[in-house]
Amino acid sequence: MAYESTKRNITMALAGDCLIHRDLSAHQEEPFLEMVRLMREADITYANLEGVAHEYENPPGYHSPSYYTAFPPRCLQDLKWMGVKVVSTANNHSMDFGEGGLVTTLKHLDSAGLGHAGTGRNLWEARAPGYVQVAAGRVALISATAAFDPHYRAGEQTPQVRGRPGASCLGVVRDYVVDRETIQFMKKLGERLGDDARKERLRQQNIFPLPKDTESLYHFFGSRFALGNSFTVRTSCNQRDKEAILKRVRDAARMADWVIVALHCHEYEMEPEVPPNFVKEFAKACIDAGAHCFAGHGPHMLQGIEVYKGRPIFYSLGNFIFMLETIERHPPDLYDRYGLGMDALPSDMTAARIGDNDTFGFPASARYWRSALPVCEWQEGELQQVRLHPLDLGFQQPWPARGRPMLASGELGQEILEGLQKASEPFGTHIRIADGVGVIAPDTQPRRPRPRRG
Repeated sequence: MAYESTKRNITMALAGDCLIHRDLSAHQEEPFLEMVRLMREADITYANLEGVAHEYENPPGYHSPSYYTAFPPRCLQDLKWMGVKVVSTANNHSMDFGEGGLVTTLKHLDSAGLGHAGTGRNLWEARAPGYVQVAAGRVALISATAAFDPHYRAGEQTPQVRGRPGASCLGVVRDYVVDRETIQFMKKLGERLGDDARKERLRQQNIFPLPKDTESLYHFFGSRFALGNSFTVRTSCNQRDKEAILKRVRDAARMADWVIVALHCHEYEMEPEVPPNFVKEFAKACIDAGAHCFAGHGPHMLQGIEVYKGRPIFYSLGNFIFMLETIERHPPDLYDRYGLGMDALPSDMTAARIGDNDTFGFPASARYWRSALPVCEWQEGELQQVRLHPLDLGFQQPWPARGRPMLASGELGQEILEGLQKASEPFGTHIRIADGVGVIAPDTQPRRPRPRRG
């Protein structure tokens, strides 16, 4: 008798950034429950868990990039109620409450029975695949973040020292490409402002290796300027990080029936709506290494979709749950950042950040509140279709209501899908819109040789 998993059939639902802080299961709107039904009916539903599950038993980390996203551990049960089975934890909020908050989150995820990948008590754990068994087979998730402060990096455990809790990080090399006149001017600045002398002192002290300046590449106070024919920004992957992650992708492709790779990224080159080159480089390398699907997130907006060698690349899934305005506690550092005193309350901080009338930040733009839920269907190991369900996250709704996703219909749903159509055109991806759903059929996409299994 054949195992069910050997039929190579599966449906995957993919949700974007989850910044959850309120209970979900009490709500009864039909568009919300229909979305939940789609998530439950999928064999595997994935989401990016952006935040720390704890009850403020750990002190906050210093210099969190924006909000400190702690949420009640009970919210994990609501994600399970929705159908989520596996989450990525590598992102720029992994260390909002330090190493203690990270480890506490992992314990709560294990207690809730949710698969996870991307953070760990050491580098081995952070880079390790998270495995989930479903009827359709064994699913592996590998997760990394390109948005991180240096202390977010997980450290390897050795015979000499314990490992360092943290995230699986993908470093980014950023070059500012300029013409010859400009690079000569930068070199003159570096000499006159003392940066050349600083670099020479560091080289003599040999505390850590410094890259050398050349005729076509100049390092200026930590930034790289490269000689080119035009002005642009160019990004590439840190090759050591990239190869270490790909090694785990290849391992997962041998150990699981299905492999999802997730990357959290805030970086962009010239336009935030366009995925940077290093993400495109990394996504395709993951597919070549055996991944069946690439799930990008972090920009908090939808980006284009590419079908590469018969496998989908979602450069950004956008937001899924976006409940920033009702966080119940903030560290003093955050109040200080917005010029508020110790007597300020959480709503004061939110108003200072976004304005009383949603003047600033995410609430000021509709694109952060319009998203999609892709459902990918494979049969006999081949991608049959991707169905894109548009989502409305409640733009301009009151603080206690906004941020919860529901299926979008009518004019709004059409706008979201047409936006995805336009964003995906540069990748040669055709999205057909029918009955309020976007459909990608691989037989209408450009064909490339498929990666080998295992």
